[in-house]
Amino acid sequence: MRSNRLNVQFRYYERNFVRPLQTSYGSWAKREGIVVRLRDEADRFGWGEIAPLPWFGTETLEQAIAFLRSLDGEISPAQLWQIPDTLPCCQFALESAFKSLANDREPAPFTLPPDRLAALLPAGERVLSSWQTPWTAGHRTFKWKIGVFASELEWGWFAQLLGNLPPEGRLRLDANGALTEAACRGWLERCDGAGDRVEFLEQPLAQVAPMQAIAPHFRTPIALDESVTQFKHLQAAVQGGWRGLFVLKPSIAGFPSRLQATIQTRGLDCVFSSVFESFVGQGAALRLAEVGARPGSARALGFGVGSWLDPLPPRWLEGLWNRRS
Repeated sequence: MRSNRLNVQFRYYERNFVRPLQTSYGSWAKREGIVVRLRDEADRFGWGEIAPLPWFGTETLEQAIAFLRSLDGEISPAQLWQIPDTLPCCQFALESAFKSLANDREPAPFTLPPDRLAALLPAGERVLSSWQTPWTAGHRTFKWKIGVFASELEWGWFAQLLGNLPPEGRLRLDANGALTEAACRGWLERCDGAGDRVEFLEQPLAQVAPMQAIAPHFRTPIALDESVTQFKHLQAAVQGGWRGLFVLKPSIAGFPSRLQATIQTRGLDCVFSSVFESFVGQGAALRLAEVGARPGSARALGFGVGSWLDPLPPRWLEGLWNRRS
């Protein structure tokens, strides 16, 4: 390895969902990703994870692999910071790995208290029976995917869910940009009628401008998600005057240091969320969430997704690394 250069290795992985995740984008049955390992001249190791979501505007898995292969096993710190914005997941993974060189510890699975995590509920009528298990486990905040079925059906299930969920339970409704303006207003009317039971309506429309026009007329906050997955879009939303919530997925948002600086400089009100990454990427994302959260914020983190994926076997990372790439 040449002086001031870092050795780069990577391994592909895939994990099946316990049951396919239904969203307005369709059905998602398998999470694919890449674990990256850097090694410096002092023989220290740093770890990162590439977990693309192409339908959210990231690079594809194939594009990420092509970039890693183009490095020919080495990268300099200067090259790392030159990774283009078209590869946000690669930016996140390699900066995370670079920063973790100082720790020189292999990532390991971890758990967070369930009351700090928003549990993801399935779309459709199944929501009426699926909240009990995470509730018993200690979750008190729940995220429900809407915009998958007709609004009239979902409004009926919403009313039933509010009637069944204990009063201290809180809901986040995520439409993934699938609603019409009329349906968006219909949801906000019903959310306002629920008092403080709904924390926010997430990305009801595809474009920021109509959400910005609708938001002042309702008490329930609107949160941007798909509109701010790329860093340049986050900047545009802030400069365009958005003063509401931002749902940020660190693993697909590019360089974490750049994201952190913008959050803190601008004083953004953010909710941090998972992209179903493994504990390698999730640990790095949660470290950003810890420093990026507003002081005193009690919002649950959007990382209560572990039950959706097949569990990882013991010593998963070691087994992954001993396998040929």
